Amino acid sequence: EFREITCNLSGKIRTLTEGIDYTLQEEKRPDGWKQYTYRIDRHNFSEEGSYLLTLYSEDRAKNSSNNYTKGKKIAFVVDKTSPSIVLSGVEDGGQYQENSREITLDIQDNLSLVKAKVILNNTENIYDAEELLALNGRITYKAWKQPYWQTLQVIAYDAAGNGQRTKTIYFLINSDFVVQFFRNPVLFGCFLVSISIIIALGVWKYTIYQRRRHHI
Repeated sequence: EFREITCNLSGKIRTLTEGIDYTLQEEKRPDGWKQYTYRIDRHNFSEEGSYLLTLYSEDRAKNSSNNYTKGKKIAFVVDKTSPSIVLSGVEDGGQYQENSREITLDIQDNLSLVKAKVILNNTENIYDAEELLALNGRITYKAWKQPYWQTLQVIAYDAAGNGQRTKTIYFLINSDFVVQFFRNPVLFGCFLVSISIIIALGVWKYTIYQRRRHHI
């Protein structure tokens, strides 16, 4: 006798219209009961957010029912946005003349994070949803000095399966000036060029000296 479908999107409630928002199919069963199938169009769920559907019906005897009383809660989330990852403390190509450095990762999502993977120097550290919730998405690392360029990459996933990953960044932490010098491609390259020029000048001067000597 009466039916109504309401859609609650993150607190905003609207009543769906038959023929526009959903279609209804009626089927008479052999036992005399009637079965109604509702097909709700996907355009009703185009926005991101938390959805809650309520189906209410009432027969001619004024008996009413809804999906809650039947223990059939229809609740779900639409999420199209990937998590965000903000990294601070080191930057790609950064050189730090220190013994250690603190790295902070701020991983956030508009709805719900389920996993984050931090790969530091090929060592993986995985955080699940509970850990990320307890940390409020903020992870702190202590990177210690190494005689080589270190690598860092972060990957995060939300409950809808959207993923985000940073590019692999390279950074050097070492208080030793010699290590900093030889691990700096620009300075070390200039050093090699300078040595090459000095050797070339030495060879050139030696050649000139030998020619003059033989001429005398």
